[in-house]
Amino acid sequence: MTRGTTYYKNITLSYLTEGEGPTIVLLHGFLESALMWKHITPYLAQKHQIIAIDLLGHGETKNLSEAHSMDDMADAVHATLVDTGVNEAIFIGHSMGGYVALSFAEHYTEMVKRMVLIASTTKADSEERKSHRTRAIELVKKNSKAFVTMATSNLFQDHIRPLITQEIEDYKEEALKVSTQGIIAALQGMKDRPDREVLLYTSTFPISAIMGTLDTIMPIEENIMQYKNADIKTTLIEAGHMLHIEKKDDLLKAILNDIN
Repeated sequence: MTRGTTYYKNITLSYLTEGEGPTIVLLHGFLESALMWKHITPYLAQKHQIIAIDLLGHGETKNLSEAHSMDDMADAVHATLVDTGVNEAIFIGHSMGGYVALSFAEHYTEMVKRMVLIASTTKADSEERKSHRTRAIELVKKNSKAFVTMATSNLFQDHIRPLITQEIEDYKEEALKVSTQGIIAALQGMKDRPDREVLLYTSTFPISAIMGTLDTIMPIEENIMQYKNADIKTTLIEAGHMLHIEKKDDLLKAILNDIN
């Protein structure tokens, strides 16, 4: 993949590109970067131009402010696409990347051809979830490394850890690169994001959802309920929140089924 940059509001936005054809925009999750898609992009790039973006405060993209709202991140994505000459794309977002994709769709609807949400949700944080994020922010301020270590560990169930030890270490190493400010800004942005469930019923483009049945971050029962009455294609994979690490092949198959 080739790395590119866009200058935006006095910071540098970083992204990776590969392939030619209709554009797919890949948006990573919290404490991740564009590199999370490295096992998937070679296959998608056979028929598409892939743009995998480092969201604000993650990867090689710098921090913009003390809080990065999902709208801020969506605007940064928009700036990247304008700079690369993209007018329309398929958007695929994992977890926080899904929140950003939904914000983008709300503000730049005409640029969205299709959306795939992976281990994500259209709903705003519950009050309990907001309290968890507030406590997380306080922990990050005291010891960001301890927070990252705890957060990465909680993403994987005991039975799966011995099978993917190197992949977990690689993920943790990437997560530790996110600055304290970047972590706090993202947590605050996710905490404050609005509910966008209405898009499931009003969007002018197809939306599909891929979920892990063992996901403890996005409980499967809650996720299925939001799609129950909407015309949304859903795919269930026996995995936790990090489907791209636990079940790479199954996730790729699900994505290809959704976009073709």
